[in-house]
Amino acid sequence: MGFGIQRVGKGPLVIEITLVGQSASISATTLYSVLANEAGIYKIHYSLKTTTAAITSSSIAFQCRYTDATDSQIVTIPSNSINGLHQTNTNSVTTGQISGDFLIHAKGASNIEYIITVTSNPVGELRYKAYFAVEKY
Repeated sequence: MGFGIQRVGKGPLVIEITLVGQSASISATTLYSVLANEAGIYKIHYSLKTTTAAITSSSIAFQCRYTDATDSQIVTIPSNSINGLHQTNTNSVTTGQISGDFLIHAKGASNIEYIITVTSNPVGELRYKAYFAVEKY
């Protein structure tokens, strides 16, 4: 498994993360730690792609979790994955891809997290890569 994290100090882009050679689900993992004085609007970009299809079937789903700046509630979006948008059930290296953006209002001194859910039949056969970027507005 490979990964790269880069904190970017120019423009609205604050961080980029690249994960390659992944095969398992990833529980809530910090994508960006919002500093106390950085509460505000953030745009989360994500792209996940199957690089090795499973023999029988597979799926990949993406979620984002953050603490809302207005009411301090922990929010997970989307609450349910929708095939073709935040989840792909396509067990293919040519069409097994999802990507998109979320606009969130994150509280200062909190974390923006990502969650990736993978199913693979047989278990462990699917491989994928993931790219994330966070912008501050």
